[in-house]
Amino acid sequence: MSALLELVSYVPQAESQSNSVLSMFMYCNTLFPALFCVLSLALGFVIRKNEKRVPEMKAELAQRETRTEA
Repeated sequence: MSALLELVSYVPQAESQSNSVLSMFMYCNTLFPALFCVLSLALGFVIRKNEKRVPEMKAELAQRETRTEA
């Protein structure tokens, strides 16, 4: 978070902060966590979808193995 605050000219111990600093605080506390949550949900969906196909993939691999051995 400190790296992001450096981008918007954060001044520690200042009586008032600029609007860009206040916006960055809002983004760091609301928007960024929400984006990470959506991203993790999307990845979880993809992983769960692929987990349902694992038995099918294993059967296909076993079938290919028997074909190459014959």
